[in-house]
Amino acid sequence: MSTPPFPSRCQRPVVGHQDMDDGKIKGVLQKAFLSVEHQSNEAIDEALADRISVKFQLPEGLKDYELINQYPDLVTRLQHLDSQIAGGTTAVVCLIHKEKLYLGNVGDSRALLVTRVNGKLNVKQISTDHNTSNEDELLRLKQLGLDTQKLSKGRQLGGHENTRSLGDYFMKGGYKEFDILSMAIGEPVIAEPDVIGGIPLTGECGFLCMFTNGLYKSLEEATATAHVNHDIAYMVAAEFNIQSTLSGVAQGVVDKVLRIHHDTYLQNNIRAKFCDKRDDITLLVRNFNFPLGNALKQVAATSSYRPVTVPYNESKIQDHPPTLYIPSPAPQPSDTTPTLMPAPTSPVSSSPVSSPQASTIESHDSLPSDQDRSSSPSTQNTNSSGDNDSKSNMVSCIINTISSKEESEEEPDADGMIKPYVDFTDFITKYNAVIANLE
Repeated sequence: MSTPPFPSRCQRPVVGHQDMDDGKIKGVLQKAFLSVEHQSNEAIDEALADRISVKFQLPEGLKDYELINQYPDLVTRLQHLDSQIAGGTTAVVCLIHKEKLYLGNVGDSRALLVTRVNGKLNVKQISTDHNTSNEDELLRLKQLGLDTQKLSKGRQLGGHENTRSLGDYFMKGGYKEFDILSMAIGEPVIAEPDVIGGIPLTGECGFLCMFTNGLYKSLEEATATAHVNHDIAYMVAAEFNIQSTLSGVAQGVVDKVLRIHHDTYLQNNIRAKFCDKRDDITLLVRNFNFPLGNALKQVAATSSYRPVTVPYNESKIQDHPPTLYIPSPAPQPSDTTPTLMPAPTSPVSSSPVSSPQASTIESHDSLPSDQDRSSSPSTQNTNSSGDNDSKSNMVSCIINTISSKEESEEEPDADGMIKPYVDFTDFITKYNAVIANLE
């Protein structure tokens, strides 16, 4: 990322303690990235040593299929080691210190700072895309001796288009193994971050969005939008209007982008061919001064999520969240508790039996009435189906008995949880008694 030239000596401002603090903080961020890169390299040291040993055992000059046929064990071992070494990632990190925002990033994950000026949203990307679409990055690669025309045309550096990342050994220490990168005089992919800050967080700052490339690329692929950052920012603002938590805001935007991407693929139109696959998506939202329309004061309700999106309209922010009425089921009669099983009257069998129709465990909505259950002895001695049916009948009767009890409404606790509304203690006691009688 290019930096503006310094003013002349007579115009240069005096550097105070505040400016020194900014420099130190940015230095800490930069060291954090390089520290992660160093630890990543240390984690693969053993695998790299094994890989070098295996490659020495494979003769040069043979094609891949010849190596697989003649040295299958070594090739399998090499592929396993390559999978351990190949991992890498982009990263964007934001730090808030003394009402200032600092940011560092490598790769193409993005950060947007959204402010409100005179009621309008102002969207600014404060991260830098480190890929083959960045002219500054192409210039750096050209200085390493690479053909930037091929790179910008193919937009690939051996497997991806990122010019900076954490990890990715093959794009760094092992870049010579790629023909398009082998002429470079130095590592083409680096872990050096772009760090900016501190950006004053004034009252105009609304919210901050940090997301992976899967979010904005999915939207670009589906809609061909040329203003994807603004589209995402306005989606976030719309979710602020209806959600009660920041998690709900982020999830609502992700769900909407996924739906747009998926529907475009199913429509089989001109954009469908770009939507046959997508990357994973992560979105983080940090609120500064943006109104959360349905924020609830009760702690128990902070985990609610309303998967609904509407056009953003600040004047229509509701003071209270919309309510959803769900009628309670009619309570089952509990004045008379049915008996577990009526006593048998037939001397043929000592085990209680019933008709085959009664052996099915019925749902809560179709429970037999107390009158139906009390009249069942007239049929129980006429259709004997053995001990297995008897056991099934008893379990059915027990479950029906427990299900018929009135459900008590429980209030959520401070964490938004309620106590279990099904108590199996009575069931287990009666079931064990029935099994004991059958034995």
